[in-house]
Amino acid sequence: IQQMLAQEPDNPTGQLSLGTLLFQQGRFDEARPHLEKAAELAPNSVEAHATLAVVLEQLNELAEAEQQYSEALRILPDNTDIRIRRAALRNRLDRQQEALDDLDQVLQTDPGIIQAIFGKGILLQSMNRGDEAIATMRTVEQQTEEPQARAQAHMLIGQWLGEAGQTDLAIDEFKKALAIQPGLETAQLALANVAADSGRYAEAAEQFDKVVAASPDNQQARFSLAVALLMTERYPAALAAIEDSVARFPQWIAMEHVLARLLAASPDDSVRDGERALELATEVMKTQPGLQSAQTLAMAYAEVGMFEEAVALQRDLIQRFELSGADDRLVIFKRRLELYQQGKPVRSPWLEAKRGGGF
Repeated sequence: IQQMLAQEPDNPTGQLSLGTLLFQQGRFDEARPHLEKAAELAPNSVEAHATLAVVLEQLNELAEAEQQYSEALRILPDNTDIRIRRAALRNRLDRQQEALDDLDQVLQTDPGIIQAIFGKGILLQSMNRGDEAIATMRTVEQQTEEPQARAQAHMLIGQWLGEAGQTDLAIDEFKKALAIQPGLETAQLALANVAADSGRYAEAAEQFDKVVAASPDNQQARFSLAVALLMTERYPAALAAIEDSVARFPQWIAMEHVLARLLAASPDDSVRDGERALELATEVMKTQPGLQSAQTLAMAYAEVGMFEEAVALQRDLIQRFELSGADDRLVIFKRRLELYQQGKPVRSPWLEAKRGGGF
């Protein structure tokens, strides 16, 4: 091509071919002048304008890219692919209404273009037009039998409903997605998270368990599963899940911390193991010192009968916490100190978590 252009530099086909080849190789700076020349030599070439627009986007020349998409559409106004591309670019340029106009024009021509439906729904949601966004996404099921698209539509609707605080409706949408695509991990994870956020821990645990079974290395799902089991007071099941996670990720300090707290202060006698709790809590305190680590260490001291150490540590924690600015957790810290002073261990280690305060 280059030899041909050396002899015929004004050959639009040659310029377009070389520019396209360089573009496909990711050599955008080199592709640009050839595509600009092709568009100049063949001003009615849709391919030249459209390919140049894509290259300009890659070079972050967004305003110029939008002009080239517009030139291509001037020549071929019914090209839905280019119009969808221009809509996405206009959205990046904060010209949302113009982007929406482009997508509406595409859907007026063919209401079954799924990419345009998704684009319009997401755009409406970003414009705080939630009801219209949901109504748009509901049309997906009418336009396609493709399971992935239909499941994704329910996923987005569920996400938007969850963000609006409509938990029950959000859960229904995630379940619809799972009915269409059983085992869809993103739907199970979304369902689990919204259930946990609304205090429906049993349902959350069921879904987090499925996510962990499908993706054993998903640490966030593992941690959330442990919390959900603890919140439903299924302590032996929580212990098994946490032990499995610690075995799989031996350096996971956050999970070791939860395990230490459970072994030190579980209300279930069959779960506690004071000696191991103390060993783990000491290690956690060395690796990740802090308020919550010290709380766990104090619980472990009390569980093995080292109440003087527990009292001393708890007093120090309360003093440091008061200096940092007291809140309602200080009441709980002082209640734990009273237990240690009475020679009693803690048996409500996650009282704050049920109030939304963590450890």
